[in-house]
Amino acid sequence: MDSMMEDLLSQIECPVCWEYMAPPISMCSNGHNICNDCRPRLQSCPTCRGWFHKSIRNFTAEIVSRNITHSCRYKTSGCTAQLTADDKWDHEEEVCRYRPLKCPLFMMGCCEFAGQLGEILHHVTVQHIQHPEITVYKFSTTLRINKTNPDVEIYSQMALRILGDVFFLRWNTKNGFLYLTLLFVGEKEDAR
Repeated sequence: MDSMMEDLLSQIECPVCWEYMAPPISMCSNGHNICNDCRPRLQSCPTCRGWFHKSIRNFTAEIVSRNITHSCRYKTSGCTAQLTADDKWDHEEEVCRYRPLKCPLFMMGCCEFAGQLGEILHHVTVQHIQHPEITVYKFSTTLRINKTNPDVEIYSQMALRILGDVFFLRWNTKNGFLYLTLLFVGEKEDAR
């Protein structure tokens, strides 16, 4: 890599987290850059202790950032994706299979497990699936609902392995109605 490219890259490297910055890129009163993730946690510039003004941005650094590829923040976990600044957030928050996830039962207050997608799938398979794998396209299951008091809300769920994929079936009753939710556990692209 030539020295000019190294100089450009050093200008968009955050002095706090050492990641390449993506727009918006803030700067202090003396012109030092800081990434959008680190900026809210700082009272002053980590390089010179200068002050930050909430609306000072470095548009030149933002142009440089938009024209290079960035590594995923989960590269230390194994992700090899190289992304433009505009695609980086969506990848890291929605798609990256190396991002940290919580067990789907966390939302129900039933499980505290967290890990990468592969670990979540293994955890759900070992800890939460109580029924044999469903290997046919048409199947039925029985939901047991106590109808003695229709005003009482009932929540329940079960994990299922259907044709090799993992799902959570959740149901609840409210005001005499039955609500069902089927949650796919896996990659966004595989859910389509």
